[in-house]
Amino acid sequence: FKENSLLSTVTFSSNTRLNKIHSNAFRSNPALNTFNIPDTVTIIDYAAFHNCINLHTVAFTSESQLITIGNSVFSDTALTIFNVPRTVTSIGEYAFQAIRSALFVINFHTHSEMEIINEGAFKGTKLVSINVPQPVTLIASGSFKDCNLLTSISFSCRSTVVINTLAFVNAGLQSISIPLTATYEGS
Repeated sequence: FKENSLLSTVTFSSNTRLNKIHSNAFRSNPALNTFNIPDTVTIIDYAAFHNCINLHTVAFTSESQLITIGNSVFSDTALTIFNVPRTVTSIGEYAFQAIRSALFVINFHTHSEMEIINEGAFKGTKLVSINVPQPVTLIASGSFKDCNLLTSISFSCRSTVVINTLAFVNAGLQSISIPLTATYEGS
């Protein structure tokens, strides 16, 4: 379905067994504006929705089994709000990187299982604030690079979190609440 300029709607049967949305599956599809991810999907792989410039909504149900959001999956989309399912443990490199993107809000589930926010995951987005969930153990280099509107970040971490010293390069941070267990790496 890559680069299909007419595909605007994708519907899955209620008993689908789809467990992975493969690399580049819907890449550069300008007609796609809403996508409901089936509960059975555990992995959204590399650039699956990259450059879907009119993709405004990606929806999950409370029964979502998604574990991995791969590299560049939602980069250069029109997403403004994204609700990360509880079961997601990793957000890939440049997953939400914005060139044209308008991502303002990222919501983590109250009982989030998120562990790793990889390099450049939210680079250049329009996030204003973020609350890092409890299980997060790594915020990689450039995770929030060039997030000029990001003015506050707080951590709910109960375990040790490693924050790369370049994680917030060129972010507009005015307030940060760092846990006692935080360690820093990099130069």
